[in-house]
Amino acid sequence: MPSAPVGLSSLSHEIRAKMEAAKSHYGKLGAPEIYAHACGVLQAAVRGKLLLPSSNGADPFSLRLAELILFHSFESDQFLPGSSLTPGFGNAFQVHTALRKLDGMGGERSDDYVRLLRDKSIDPTDLIVALYARIADMMTVHEPTTERAASVRMPGVFAMHESMADVRNAWADPMLSIYCPIADWGAQTFAYRLMRDNAIRYLYPKEFEETSAKIEGRMPALVRTNDILQTLLERMSSQLNLRVLVANHYSEVSQTFPELDGRTVAVSIKPFKGIGGLLNKSMKRDIPIEMVHDWSGFTVITDTESLMYDVVSYLHGGGIGSAIQGYGITDFSSLPAVDYAQDPKPVTHYRSVHIDTVSRDPRMVPMEAIVRTTAMHIEADEGTAGHDIYKLSPLQNGHRKSFLERLGEITASI
Repeated sequence: MPSAPVGLSSLSHEIRAKMEAAKSHYGKLGAPEIYAHACGVLQAAVRGKLLLPSSNGADPFSLRLAELILFHSFESDQFLPGSSLTPGFGNAFQVHTALRKLDGMGGERSDDYVRLLRDKSIDPTDLIVALYARIADMMTVHEPTTERAASVRMPGVFAMHESMADVRNAWADPMLSIYCPIADWGAQTFAYRLMRDNAIRYLYPKEFEETSAKIEGRMPALVRTNDILQTLLERMSSQLNLRVLVANHYSEVSQTFPELDGRTVAVSIKPFKGIGGLLNKSMKRDIPIEMVHDWSGFTVITDTESLMYDVVSYLHGGGIGSAIQGYGITDFSSLPAVDYAQDPKPVTHYRSVHIDTVSRDPRMVPMEAIVRTTAMHIEADEGTAGHDIYKLSPLQNGHRKSFLERLGEITASI
């Protein structure tokens, strides 16, 4: 079989066979750019943990999702290939088309989304497949393949990102208010963060540009702060006699859990919150971006609460201050540790210990240390505690409960 595009070689042979069929179909239509876009969306689905790589054959759900992503660009089924499609493909395609129509309607559409989510005549698997295909596509707003595909005009192909107004009206609002909460519900944290940043960029272009300019001037301080974080972790390892397993990407954190013990911790570093993340938090809390406490930071994950509090004591008891002073910075303060482990957040029951550090010295930016156990981390990043559905829910008109119930039903069925 011909080699798959970069980043997709880890997919099962069944999915790669579907890719070859799609490539042939798009070739006959004279639309190679649309095929390239579809492969870009597949790559986004893998990065966002919507589609899991497999060398042992595709499970039915993954195969159906990959197939819909490959052909999601068509606006009607009359342009689809015939015999090569999985039985039942048309049902997921119809749900996808309904979602796409809702996305492009503009204005308040909560009732319509709820009605679709709660439609008992729709198979839950079809609904999840369609939702995941939409999420993966929205993750690619800034991808070059999507931009090239947007310039293609041919009968039967959905025009994707034609203009700033098109993105804002048909993508950015539902991306932030509908699909971000759904991705967060399903623990697709990377997908959620990417869509959030894209949506903020399009929904608030003036504010985004202004924030970008401010942050550009703060980049040297951000680099220095990340150097401080690295020094802090090295000292923590030495002082507490710990082996530190650094996960360079949040998706790698859980892979370290089998190795965690009384002398081993995992650390997930967040070198920069991102422009969209900073702007989103500053707008929600009505504070300037300079007052957002987690420009940079890291999360330490332990196997026990006892070790968790040993780490907290070290960090808050002088470890952070010592590392900062080592860079010649003395005008800083570590805010009181916030112990959500003992006093969980209401509604979400989020548990962790937070330590925020701020400074008036222009040579550093605010940074945050989070310490929690593996159980707390799983609940925060893969359970109900971390879900921004409670913060960004599209269902502001009394529909939140039904939305939660329906999502619970459909996710439980997969």
